[in-house]
Amino acid sequence: PTGGLFAPVNGISYDGGGQPADTLEILGGVATQLTYTAGATHDAGTLVHTGAAGTQTIDFAGIAPITDTVAAATLVIKGTTGNDAISVTDGGLVNGQQTTQVSAATFESIRFANKATVTIDGNGGMDFLTFNNPTVAAGLTEMDVANIGVVSQTGAVNYTNLSFNNVGLVGL
Repeated sequence: PTGGLFAPVNGISYDGGGQPADTLEILGGVATQLTYTAGATHDAGTLVHTGAAGTQTIDFAGIAPITDTVAAATLVIKGTTGNDAISVTDGGLVNGQQTTQVSAATFESIRFANKATVTIDGNGGMDFLTFNNPTVAAGLTEMDVANIGVVSQTGAVNYTNLSFNNVGLVGL
């Protein structure tokens, strides 16, 4: 709903069936925080939006990319406990808004806009994170990186605030 969240008591379960074009789009609404937790397979996971209107939980499987433009102060992306090779890139325009995309072969990619602070949490393992994000998402002012083994860049990095709390090298 406009200005809120669709939050049924038992949450939302979405199974795209596994075809390459089965996208999950959450467009509009307002939350204080979004947490994306990678699932047991690369095309599964959980999205939890919390806000004044309640908690919207979406368990998904069998999908291709996620797009989320719900306005939220924070977004936390939790990778798998294994070794993830994570990329942060420009995500293109969605309804006229610039997005940023975070992707890995081990979890489903998410492109987002309207999040002020984004934290990428490697969640263990010896993760490798690469930045190539010259045009950051609409509303994004701070990018935080935590629990990542190695951080590098292959292209421009253009954040107002960028912080690292990782276990390995940072090569920018």
